[in-house]
Amino acid sequence: MPAPLTNPESISDLVRWEVPFAIWRYPSVGVITESNTSNVILVVRPDGFGRYPQYLVRFSNVVVLLRYDSDEIPQAFTKEQCSIDRGWHSLVRSEYDLCAYRWVTSPWVRNCVGLEHTMFKDSGQKLNHFILIGDDDTAEVVVLGEATVERVDKEMVIGMQYEV
Repeated sequence: MPAPLTNPESISDLVRWEVPFAIWRYPSVGVITESNTSNVILVVRPDGFGRYPQYLVRFSNVVVLLRYDSDEIPQAFTKEQCSIDRGWHSLVRSEYDLCAYRWVTSPWVRNCVGLEHTMFKDSGQKLNHFILIGDDDTAEVVVLGEATVERVDKEMVIGMQYEV
C-alpha cells in the first residue's frame, strides 16, 4: 500500500459540489483519460454498474488528477474517519455525507495559480479543485474552469483516442 499523502497546509473548507449525484453515498466512480490531452471523464454510477441514470463528468485543461482505489479508502467518510487520511474531515464544515466536494481555497490550486496565466494564456477561467468520493475509486481533479455533467439514461459508447 502506498504511503499516505498529506495535504500541503490545509487551511480551507470543502463545500458541496452542486452536481445531481452529490447526495449519493459511495457511487461507483470510473476514470477515463485520453492520451496526449488534458481531458478527463469521470463516470459516476450512483446505483452501480449497469443501472441508470449514470453521469459523465467531463473536465478539460486538467492540471492534476489523483485517483485512489477502494483498497486504499475506508468505508466511511465521516468526521472521525476520512479517505486515506488526507485530512478532509477537518475541512468539511457543513455537509459530511456527500460524495462530491469542491475545495474552495485548495493549496493545490494556490500552488498552481501561475498556470492560469502561462499555460492557459489568460483565458479568464480560474482553477478549481473537485473531489469525488466513490465506492470503488475516489478522484481529485484540479482543473481550469468548470466541469460539464451529462446524464446518461441508457447504454452508450464513448470513443477515446490512444497514442502508442
